Order: sequence, then C-alpha cells, then structure tokens
Amino acid sequence: MLFLTFEEATMNVVEVAADECDACPTSAHVRAFLYAEMPSGHSLAYCAHHGTEYIDALIAQHATIVDLRHMVHA
Repeated sequence: MLFLTFEEATMNVVEVAADECDACPTSAHVRAFLYAEMPSGHSLAYCAHHGTEYIDALIAQHATIVDLRHMVHA
C-alpha cells in the first residue's frame, strides 16, 4: 500500500475517468478529494465523506491513495 500526502502526490498520479465521487448518486456536482488506484489498475475517486468511509478498506486492499481531504475547507 502506498499512502501519499499532497506534496508527494505531485510526483504520483492516479488516473480517474472524472473528478467526481464514484459513490455519490449525484456525483456530477461533487468534487473528488480522495483518489485510489487498486493493484488491479482500476481507479476510484471519492468525495471527502466517502473517502473517509472507504479509506480503511482501500488500505487493506493495498491501493495507491492520493488523499486531498485536508483541502475540503481550504
């Protein structure tokens, strides 16, 4: 598992189809703040709420994570 801070993320990229939450039913208006790439190569993007909910499971699955949740209220 690789967990990246914002500074480290500038050197690492998780490609996602769109900068929208994969868990919110109305994701078109929700900016993603947590990105994960699974070992299989599948990528996910989550809003801060769902990123917080799923981060432990993503870590357990050895996902590469770019966590920008600290920027929600920046």
